[in-house]
Amino acid sequence: MQGKELILEALKARGWEGKTALSTKEAAALLGISQKTLYLALESGAIRGVRFGRRWVVPVEALASFMELGGRAPGRNEVRKRGWRR
Repeated sequence: MQGKELILEALKARGWEGKTALSTKEAAALLGISQKTLYLALESGAIRGVRFGRRWVVPVEALASFMELGGRAPGRNEVRKRGWRR
Protein backbone atom coordinates (compact mmCIF):
# COMPACT_ATOMS: atom_id res chain seq x y z
CA MET A 1 0.00 0.00 0.00
CA GLN A 2 1.15 3.53 -0.74
CA GLY A 3 1.53 6.20 1.94
CA LYS A 4 -1.62 8.07 0.98
CA GLU A 5 -3.72 4.89 0.99
CA LEU A 6 -2.36 3.94 4.43
CA ILE A 7 -3.14 7.36 5.87
CA LEU A 8 -6.64 7.48 4.35
CA GLU A 9 -7.38 3.98 5.68
CA ALA A 10 -6.18 4.97 9.16
CA LEU A 11 -8.31 8.13 9.06
CA LYS A 12 -11.35 6.08 8.08
CA ALA A 13 -10.72 3.58 10.90
CA ARG A 14 -10.72 6.43 13.45
CA GLY A 15 -13.81 8.10 11.98
CA TRP A 16 -11.81 11.10 10.78
CA GLU A 17 -12.81 10.84 7.11
CA GLY A 18 -12.90 14.15 5.29
CA LYS A 19 -10.32 15.84 7.55
CA THR A 20 -7.69 17.74 5.60
CA ALA A 21 -5.51 18.64 8.59
CA LEU A 22 -4.88 17.14 12.01
CA SER A 23 -3.78 18.41 15.40
CA THR A 24 -0.41 17.21 16.65
CA LYS A 25 -2.16 14.86 19.05
CA GLU A 26 -4.19 13.30 16.22
CA ALA A 27 -1.23 13.12 13.83
CA ALA A 28 1.01 11.48 16.46
CA ALA A 29 -1.69 8.91 17.26
CA LEU A 30 -2.16 8.17 13.56
CA LEU A 31 1.57 7.60 13.07
CA GLY A 32 1.98 5.70 16.33
CA ILE A 33 4.61 8.07 17.70
CA SER A 34 4.76 10.43 20.65
CA GLN A 35 3.85 14.09 20.29
CA LYS A 36 7.43 14.98 21.24
CA THR A 37 8.76 12.93 18.32
CA LEU A 38 6.22 14.58 16.02
CA TYR A 39 7.35 18.04 17.18
CA LEU A 40 10.97 17.07 16.40
CA ALA A 41 9.92 15.94 12.92
CA LEU A 42 7.98 19.17 12.35
CA GLU A 43 10.83 21.38 13.56
CA SER A 44 13.37 19.51 11.43
CA GLY A 45 11.19 19.67 8.33
CA ALA A 46 10.84 15.88 8.03
CA ILE A 47 7.06 16.39 8.24
CA ARG A 48 5.57 19.51 6.73
CA GLY A 49 3.27 21.41 9.05
CA VAL A 50 1.68 24.80 9.46
CA ARG A 51 2.30 26.82 12.57
CA PHE A 52 -0.30 29.19 13.99
CA GLY A 53 1.38 30.99 16.87
CA ARG A 54 2.40 28.17 19.20
CA ARG A 55 0.08 25.60 17.61
CA TRP A 56 1.04 23.19 14.82
CA VAL A 57 -1.45 21.78 12.31
CA VAL A 58 -0.42 18.85 10.12
CA PRO A 59 -1.98 18.50 6.65
CA VAL A 60 -3.06 14.95 5.79
CA GLU A 61 -1.11 15.26 2.51
CA ALA A 62 2.07 15.95 4.50
CA LEU A 63 1.62 12.70 6.44
CA ALA A 64 1.06 10.81 3.19
CA SER A 65 4.24 12.31 1.70
CA PHE A 66 6.19 11.45 4.83
CA MET A 67 5.04 7.82 4.66
CA GLU A 68 5.85 7.55 0.95
CA LEU A 69 9.38 8.77 1.61
CA GLY A 70 10.02 6.03 4.14
CA GLY A 71 8.52 7.53 7.28
CA ARG A 72 11.77 8.26 9.07
CA ALA A 73 12.01 11.28 11.34
CA PRO A 74 15.28 12.44 12.88
CA GLY A 75 15.94 11.48 16.48
CA ARG A 76 16.62 13.97 19.26
CA ASN A 77 20.41 13.57 18.97
CA GLU A 78 20.32 14.17 15.22
CA VAL A 79 18.29 17.31 15.71
CA ARG A 80 20.80 18.67 18.22
CA LYS A 81 23.82 17.78 16.02
CA ARG A 82 22.38 19.52 12.97
CA GLY A 83 21.29 22.58 14.91
CA TRP A 84 17.61 22.25 13.98
CA ARG A 85 16.47 22.80 17.52
CA ARG A 86 15.84 26.36 18.63
